[in-house]
Amino acid sequence: MRLFILTLFLSLASVVANAQTYYAGSVVPYSYPPMTPYYAAPVMVAPPVYIAPQPIVQYQWTPYYYNVPVTTYKHRWFLRREKVVTYQAHMGWVYRPYYTGAITY
Repeated sequence: MRLFILTLFLSLASVVANAQTYYAGSVVPYSYPPMTPYYAAPVMVAPPVYIAPQPIVQYQWTPYYYNVPVTTYKHRWFLRREKVVTYQAHMGWVYRPYYTGAITY
Protein backbone atom coordinates (compact mmCIF):
# COMPACT_ATOMS: atom_id res chain seq x y z
CA MET A 1 0.00 0.00 0.00
CA ARG A 2 2.88 2.34 0.84
CA LEU A 3 4.46 1.54 -2.49
CA PHE A 4 1.24 2.44 -4.31
CA ILE A 5 0.97 5.79 -2.48
CA LEU A 6 4.63 6.58 -3.18
CA THR A 7 4.21 5.78 -6.87
CA LEU A 8 1.10 7.92 -7.08
CA PHE A 9 2.81 10.83 -5.32
CA LEU A 10 5.87 10.71 -7.59
CA SER A 11 3.79 10.54 -10.76
CA LEU A 12 1.71 13.53 -9.65
CA ALA A 13 4.84 15.45 -8.68
CA SER A 14 6.38 14.83 -12.10
CA VAL A 15 3.22 16.04 -13.80
CA VAL A 16 3.25 19.24 -11.77
CA ALA A 17 6.99 19.81 -12.44
CA ASN A 18 6.53 19.28 -16.18
CA ALA A 19 3.50 21.52 -16.24
CA GLN A 20 5.50 24.38 -14.78
CA THR A 21 8.24 23.85 -17.35
CA TYR A 22 6.07 23.52 -20.45
CA TYR A 23 3.37 26.09 -19.73
CA ALA A 24 5.60 28.86 -18.40
CA GLY A 25 6.42 29.91 -21.92
CA SER A 26 10.12 29.21 -21.70
CA VAL A 27 10.11 25.90 -23.56
CA VAL A 28 8.40 25.26 -26.89
CA PRO A 29 7.47 21.61 -27.15
CA TYR A 30 7.54 21.48 -30.97
CA SER A 31 7.74 23.79 -33.91
CA TYR A 32 4.42 25.09 -35.17
CA PRO A 33 3.38 24.40 -38.76
CA PRO A 34 3.81 27.34 -41.13
CA MET A 35 0.81 29.62 -41.28
CA THR A 36 -1.12 29.64 -44.52
CA PRO A 37 -2.21 33.08 -45.66
CA TYR A 38 -5.88 33.88 -45.20
CA TYR A 39 -7.70 34.99 -48.29
CA ALA A 40 -11.21 36.29 -47.97
CA ALA A 41 -13.63 34.47 -50.25
CA PRO A 42 -15.23 36.67 -52.90
CA VAL A 43 -18.78 37.68 -52.21
CA MET A 44 -21.12 35.58 -54.33
CA VAL A 45 -24.27 37.32 -55.48
CA ALA A 46 -27.22 34.95 -55.78
CA PRO A 47 -28.57 34.70 -59.33
CA PRO A 48 -31.98 36.22 -59.88
CA VAL A 49 -34.89 33.83 -59.59
CA TYR A 50 -36.58 33.26 -62.94
CA ILE A 51 -40.35 33.19 -62.84
CA ALA A 52 -41.82 31.57 -65.91
CA PRO A 53 -44.60 33.60 -67.52
CA GLN A 54 -48.03 32.02 -67.25
CA PRO A 55 -50.20 32.03 -70.38
CA ILE A 56 -53.67 33.51 -70.46
CA VAL A 57 -56.25 30.88 -71.47
CA GLN A 58 -59.36 32.02 -73.32
CA TYR A 59 -61.94 29.72 -74.89
CA GLN A 60 -63.43 30.68 -78.26
CA TRP A 61 -65.56 29.16 -80.95
CA THR A 62 -63.30 28.34 -83.87
CA PRO A 63 -64.31 27.24 -87.36
CA TYR A 64 -62.82 24.14 -88.91
CA TYR A 65 -63.18 22.92 -92.45
CA TYR A 66 -63.56 19.40 -93.79
CA ASN A 67 -64.57 17.67 -97.00
CA VAL A 68 -67.47 15.25 -97.37
CA PRO A 69 -67.36 12.75 -100.24
CA VAL A 70 -70.39 12.85 -102.54
CA THR A 71 -70.88 9.86 -104.84
CA THR A 72 -72.77 10.23 -108.11
CA TYR A 73 -73.26 7.84 -111.00
CA LYS A 74 -73.09 8.91 -114.62
CA HIS A 75 -74.55 6.83 -117.43
CA ARG A 76 -72.19 6.28 -120.30
CA TRP A 77 -72.49 4.52 -123.61
CA PHE A 78 -73.78 0.95 -123.84
CA LEU A 79 -75.52 1.01 -120.43
CA ARG A 80 -72.28 1.50 -118.58
CA ARG A 81 -72.42 3.43 -115.30
CA GLU A 82 -69.44 5.39 -114.03
CA LYS A 83 -68.98 6.19 -110.37
CA VAL A 84 -67.83 9.78 -109.78
CA VAL A 85 -66.70 10.87 -106.32
CA THR A 86 -66.53 14.59 -105.60
CA TYR A 87 -65.81 16.29 -102.33
CA GLN A 88 -68.02 19.01 -100.96
CA ALA A 89 -66.56 21.51 -98.50
CA HIS A 90 -68.23 21.82 -95.10
CA MET A 91 -67.56 23.96 -92.09
CA GLY A 92 -67.99 23.13 -88.41
CA TRP A 93 -67.44 24.94 -85.15
CA VAL A 94 -65.47 23.80 -82.12
CA TYR A 95 -65.06 25.47 -78.71
CA ARG A 96 -61.34 25.37 -77.99
CA PRO A 97 -58.79 27.15 -75.78
CA TYR A 98 -56.52 29.89 -77.04
CA TYR A 99 -53.32 30.64 -75.15
CA THR A 100 -52.68 34.34 -75.53
CA GLY A 101 -50.19 36.68 -73.92
CA ALA A 102 -48.38 35.95 -70.72
CA ILE A 103 -48.68 37.07 -67.11
CA THR A 104 -45.77 36.94 -64.69
CA TYR A 105 -46.78 36.55 -61.08
